Amino acid sequence: MEQTPNVSLNGDAPVRVLVVDDHSLVSETLRYALAVEDGFSVDLASTSKEALEKIADNTPYNAILLDYDLPGCSGLSLLQKLIEVNQGGVALFTGVAGYPIIQQALEMGASGYVPKTTSLSNLKSIVRIIASGETYIPFEFVQKVNSFGKDPFDLKPRELLILSLLGEGLQNKEIGASLKLGETIIKMCVRSICVKLSVRNRTQAVIAARKNGLI
Repeated sequence: MEQTPNVSLNGDAPVRVLVVDDHSLVSETLRYALAVEDGFSVDLASTSKEALEKIADNTPYNAILLDYDLPGCSGLSLLQKLIEVNQGGVALFTGVAGYPIIQQALEMGASGYVPKTTSLSNLKSIVRIIASGETYIPFEFVQKVNSFGKDPFDLKPRELLILSLLGEGLQNKEIGASLKLGETIIKMCVRSICVKLSVRNRTQAVIAARKNGLI
């Protein structure tokens, strides 16, 4: 995949950033935080359509921060589309996605994962890392992935992913659309998850998963 062109990180060229988030307070705060630093140019988009139009009207952005929980979007489909049209440089910016989702995003070519709990003082360095063509992954996420491999319930990767989506409140039909799987397959996976976690239903499965650090 062709990557976003590298930019100068010493102030010779502005780092062009697009923040895609429907919460204006969040996006405006990010724009202000970066605007006080020299060398950043920040645009905002609140919908998938607006984000695609921004990219079409400009050369590829050096870094795009995408809110995973954007209304009207199906799972990671917008992430994949933005990676394609922007030629890379797209990172998830979220506080709701479980780490199976984040892991899938990275496998799809995302340039990292930026938690919404990130301090504004660290944000500019993180954006520069993404703009330089590198992938940003928080240390806390790496720790979770390492412990993730010690899952005592023998859940399959697909089951872990579905479990993470259950934790976000998605219904079977929505999960199927997100993962491009039939609803019957999702139902079978949910049933398997419940058996392996020794619970009776999806609600108890989510509670057990959170208790055991699976999501």
